[in-house]
Amino acid sequence: MLASGGAGLGLMGYALRRGGRAPKPTGVLAGGPRPSPFPADPGSLSQTEKQLLWQLAVATGAPWNLSELSEKEFLGFLELKTQSPPSYLAEYRNALEVFASACREQSPPEAVVSILRHAGRERAAEHARDFVIGEFIALHLATGGFRQFGLTRFRAYVGEGYRASPVQPGRLR
Repeated sequence: MLASGGAGLGLMGYALRRGGRAPKPTGVLAGGPRPSPFPADPGSLSQTEKQLLWQLAVATGAPWNLSELSEKEFLGFLELKTQSPPSYLAEYRNALEVFASACREQSPPEAVVSILRHAGRERAAEHARDFVIGEFIALHLATGGFRQFGLTRFRAYVGEGYRASPVQPGRLR
């Protein structure tokens, strides 16, 4: 049995890389040096930008069937990240450009996977991967995404790791 769900997912990634079936990650996702965020003064996103970022967030969770993110909470999260320093306003706008470019040739979930795999080739795509898509994946996981993989917290141990649940994913608890 796995002592920690995070360790189990990390071991799966290690096994895939060792088997030559997964590309070697670079940048923040690989534990490498993090690029500096694009500078931006605090400000607000337009309604159109917010809706496009919501579509990006949904597409980010789609490859792993992560769907527990609520639009209202997500929009509140965007407000927090753009209206106080350090503002992610420039990062979000950059990610929208990279995502729109990738969506010209493929569906939104495929575009997200493409950005994750091939972002090291361009600085703008690397920033979209490290500062926005990676953050959206963490947001999906923080809002219940671990349950998709059959992992739950031990009862009464808030700070402990995840364990494999006896209840299969998708079944009522």
